[in-house]
Amino acid sequence: MILPGIVLFGLSIHFHLSSIFLWWPNHWGVYTCIVGLAFILSSRKRKQDSLLFGIVLIVFSLLSFASINPFSWLYEAYAFLSSLWPIILIGAGLFLLFKRK
Repeated sequence: MILPGIVLFGLSIHFHLSSIFLWWPNHWGVYTCIVGLAFILSSRKRKQDSLLFGIVLIVFSLLSFASINPFSWLYEAYAFLSSLWPIILIGAGLFLLFKRK
């Protein structure tokens, strides 16, 4: 129960400090940082790859705080794919119709 405990504790600290201090960051990177920290701290009890996953989440958080948007390519890809969604649906339908069982 270390992972949900750290996540709940981190979120409560974040919401409390963001209501008190104006300089406290209210950014999506705070949430990934809290979850990454929870994975890193829970990796001591688990024998899984949660340490690597926690480090990756912390790196994404630090990149987002540095005003480097690592997901800007996703917005551009979504804008491109949203204009092609009828063609994608037609292709998926044709694939399902003619797929051999």
